Amino acid sequence: MTLTEKTGSARQTRQWPISLLLDRLRFRLIFAGFMIFTTTYLVNTVWFGALCAFATVLAFLADVLVAPALMVVVTHRDSVERSGRGTAWGRT
Repeated sequence: MTLTEKTGSARQTRQWPISLLLDRLRFRLIFAGFMIFTTTYLVNTVWFGALCAFATVLAFLADVLVAPALMVVVTHRDSVERSGRGTAWGRT
């Protein structure tokens, strides 16, 4: 199945790589913006910048790793329940 068949239109197919690029660019800009705070002289501001940058990295990793795994689990559970074979955990 091609990307055009998945999205439904050629216009959305062309916009998909652009939106992916903007998401990655947005993450880098937010991370860099918070890392700027770590260059200041105030200790509170340094900690704020470091913690926010760390939280941004964790959110990005969760978006990349955890979200697809959750989608697979939820989709599998829904398909098993619709097929009438019980729940995703094997219990009826």
